[in-house]
Formats: sequence, C-alpha cells, structure tokens
Amino acid sequence: MNQLNVLLNHLTAAYFANLTSVLIVYDSSYRLSTCNDYDAVNNFCLQELYLDAIQHAFDQQTQRGHVIGLQWIDTRSLNSTQYEEVILNAVNVVTEGFITVLTNSTAFLHARYSATRNARLRLKDKYYLFLCEHEDPVEFLGNELLQCKSN
Repeated sequence: MNQLNVLLNHLTAAYFANLTSVLIVYDSSYRLSTCNDYDAVNNFCLQELYLDAIQHAFDQQTQRGHVIGLQWIDTRSLNSTQYEEVILNAVNVVTEGFITVLTNSTAFLHARYSATRNARLRLKDKYYLFLCEHEDPVEFLGNELLQCKSN
C-alpha cells in the first residue's frame, strides 16, 4: 500500500466513515488531457492516483462494515448551471461529505455556495476534502467563499 493510500485510508476512517453519504466530484477531461504518455504508462498522473486511492479507501470502509453511499460526479460535460443543480441535488438528499479531485475548486465552491442559499435542508456539519494537484493552497484558502465574515 503506497503512502497516498495510507493517508486517504486514515482520512476516510477519521472523517467520513460515520457518514451516510459522500459526493466525490472530479473532472475526467483533466485526467485525459494532462497525463502525457509517460505519466499514463507509469501511473504518475496524480489525479488518477487520487481517484484510485479514494476508491480503495472507501472499499476498506465497506469491508469494515461501514455502509457509505457514494455519488461520483464527473464535471467534464457540465456547464455552470448544471454543476450548481448537481450540487444542490446532492445537498438536498442529505449528502454529508464532499471530496473534490479538481484542478481548480473555484467552480465547486461557487456551486456549493449556491446550494447553501437554495437548499431545502438546513446545512451543517459537512466534511470536505479538497485534493488539488495544481492549486496553490494559500490562494485556495484565501478564496472569499471560504472566509468567515460576521456582520
């Protein structure tokens, strides 16, 4: 088992194992367009490794008796309106955890913010795991949608 699998096994056991549903958002067009032949042949495409490790981690949770409903959403062919609808629908069916494997999480954050404004259910106690290959953590955490502002 490689270190990425160990890390994601630990994170899913600690934060996602007791949830009833998790939405995993990824973009397959990124995986197809950025993994050059060398990377794809030698399994060095980080996005692919993330997705494989996530699947393995949740398989491990299932083997331990944790039943977690997983929804896998590929954003490749979604426009912004469809993206917001998918996230809103996930929130309205009591999705408790979100994992993203995206090169840029801004569209997800906007869709999630829109779902917060329009959801039928009260949103609280959600868990998030952002797996980003090319996103600068400082810029990501500085995103205005992640800032807590009190009025």
